[in-house]
Amino acid sequence: CSLTRRLAVPMAPSPELKESLVNGVVVKDVESGDKPDDSSHQGVFLYRLPFSSQSYYMLRPVENVHIYVWIIKDLSWSQDWYYPTLIFGALALLWCGMLLLEAIRARSVYEVYMITGTTLWLAANYTWMAGEVINNDDAKVVPPSAIMMESAIAWFLLYYLVLKPFKLLTIDDEHTERLRAVGLYSRFSFFENWREYEHVHTLLWLCKDLCWNQDQPIPWVIFIIPTLLVGLDFVYITWNTKRMFIDCCHYASQFLWVAGNALWAMGEVFDFKYSDDDQPPHPLFHPTAEAAHKMRWWSSVCLFCAIVPLVLLYLVWYPLTCLELIKAADIEENKHVKNVLFGCGDAKDVADIVEEEVKPPLAHVKSIGTNAL
Repeated sequence: CSLTRRLAVPMAPSPELKESLVNGVVVKDVESGDKPDDSSHQGVFLYRLPFSSQSYYMLRPVENVHIYVWIIKDLSWSQDWYYPTLIFGALALLWCGMLLLEAIRARSVYEVYMITGTTLWLAANYTWMAGEVINNDDAKVVPPSAIMMESAIAWFLLYYLVLKPFKLLTIDDEHTERLRAVGLYSRFSFFENWREYEHVHTLLWLCKDLCWNQDQPIPWVIFIIPTLLVGLDFVYITWNTKRMFIDCCHYASQFLWVAGNALWAMGEVFDFKYSDDDQPPHPLFHPTAEAAHKMRWWSSVCLFCAIVPLVLLYLVWYPLTCLELIKAADIEENKHVKNVLFGCGDAKDVADIVEEEVKPPLAHVKSIGTNAL
């Protein structure tokens, strides 16, 4: 079916839910008699808001940790750092397994399905990597890793070509509404919500990796272009959506990550003079004229740069925000919840917020569970 463009602008949640978001809490109509459950006192933190130790109990920040681990794994692989490669690769797989268990616990069939495909891909990547790092030869591991990648691609395609069009596997409406409530929309109407858009990026990345694994230059070019463009679109949309700076930093890091992978693959699949396949990599922090002519070294540089947005986020933006040296204009309009939004205050009970006569729509509170996103 044809894809129609949709403006990437934040939009308000539907009137039916009447939801707003404060400190990881979905706000709902108290006047109509709705009462929060006991978990409303937990104050779980929304991934889009500034830092709190509670934020890592939400799904989104937990997924971000998976990004950190996998970037370090790829950087270590590009430099042939034996133990960091194997350790962080194993941690990434274990973390993905934890996400899968959380999706099962939350009874989110869609998330279970998508994380299963992602786990297949990561297992294939780890098999490929381990054979190259341990034995310095990937000839024996390329065929089994390719089979796993092909299985993962088939798994994702089954959803987008069969399960989704025929509505055999649907996304919970409340799940979709929560994504819309924070202003995250795909620019293509084919995707029901932001998560589907993210997972099609995973599919493109997976196809790109399979082409690299099989040394297929033309298909690799076909898939690397949309992979980079969608990754760049994530950065653009979050940069232009209010209170999405945290996600923007992570998407910028992710874009540099895939760009680093692309540089490394380019030097291998085209087999030209800038390739350093089957050669020891040049040390990252010892640039030489020879290193500058090898794509694998440039890949290491790019992967290292992928850490920079995260360092700036944690060491600069978070402290300045918690000190209220960085302020959002729209938050200034409601000083009753300013500290909560900045992550410097504690979560408040329903009675406390109602007593303070907070302006609508911030007068109604209900908690979000860990499966919110």
